[in-house]
Amino acid sequence: MASDPETNAPLAVLILSPLRSLSGNLVTAERIRKQLRGRRIFGFIKDPIDFQNLDDFYSFLDLYQVAAILAVHAYHCGRLLQDCPVPYAVVFGGTDLNVNSRNADHLMMMTDVVINASVLVAFTESMAKHALTLWADDISEEKMQIISPGIGVMPSTSFSSSFHLKHLFSLDCEEPEIYTLASAIRPVKDPLFLVQAFSGWHCAENSKAYLVIVGPPLKDEAYYSSFQDITLRLPGVLYIPGLPQGDLQALIRDSSALINSSLSEGLSVTLLEAMALGTPVVARSIAGNRAAIVHYETGLLYDTPQVLKRRADRCIPVHRNDSRLDFNTVEPFLMVTSARRSPPYCHSPKCTYFGT
Repeated sequence: MASDPETNAPLAVLILSPLRSLSGNLVTAERIRKQLRGRRIFGFIKDPIDFQNLDDFYSFLDLYQVAAILAVHAYHCGRLLQDCPVPYAVVFGGTDLNVNSRNADHLMMMTDVVINASVLVAFTESMAKHALTLWADDISEEKMQIISPGIGVMPSTSFSSSFHLKHLFSLDCEEPEIYTLASAIRPVKDPLFLVQAFSGWHCAENSKAYLVIVGPPLKDEAYYSSFQDITLRLPGVLYIPGLPQGDLQALIRDSSALINSSLSEGLSVTLLEAMALGTPVVARSIAGNRAAIVHYETGLLYDTPQVLKRRADRCIPVHRNDSRLDFNTVEPFLMVTSARRSPPYCHSPKCTYFGT
């Protein structure tokens, strides 16, 4: 067991992150804890809201002799990190740099946090440059580390996407063409951006095509209520509040494409997982997605719902074991092959596909 060289006590690290059941943050935190466990280091996972005040937080640090903190999202963890007595590293989220930095109060809090952090972590070079620009007078390049997020794909072998959708929504389509949009239901992910256009495509041109939105609701109850009202009345648009990680990866594996509609991303792990699974990705053309996708090489980018429809129409089902490639299947086949082989998407020491 790794231990503190001065006290010989077992090393303990607190992974501090906004958490919600079936969320990407929770999956990331669990992966970090697993990596720490492999190095014989205790890893505690906590959401900032688990601590009612600073006294609760400091008592936890003292009780478990926490040696260091890894904070995911500077703003969400900020209230606990100001004047923190334990050294900490901050992993920037896309919303830190692209959204919260535009709010003067949020920026002030994050500034205190980044100045006092021992290490700052960005997922991509563009995120690192953005952070260094925001805090040009406060942080040095030496303090900034670029570390790609680790991914691992192990889709459930017992999950049948078609059966699940037919059972859940009483679909009468024998083999639905699934286009999965996996994200939390919140404005910055903009899941409503595509629903009208996709429903129109389903009704007028391709009744087998379904946009399947999978993700938990977050704090904005008004937005979630509006989201439900709109999606429930649109043919061809299906909503699932969440799936276990293995089932979600199985759904992505079985999809004609993985769709991203976000207004802001740091680096979408879901896009990387889809690439590793061999599923075409069609993503909104924003900075974070452009850092992950080479257009027409490892994925497709779009700006409007109308362009999305044309992009999605190209992603006819690509089966890894299907050797019957015609003119229409060559392009997406080569695209997903390039995505799976491209070195930037090997985001884990053991990034292995465990499916069939």
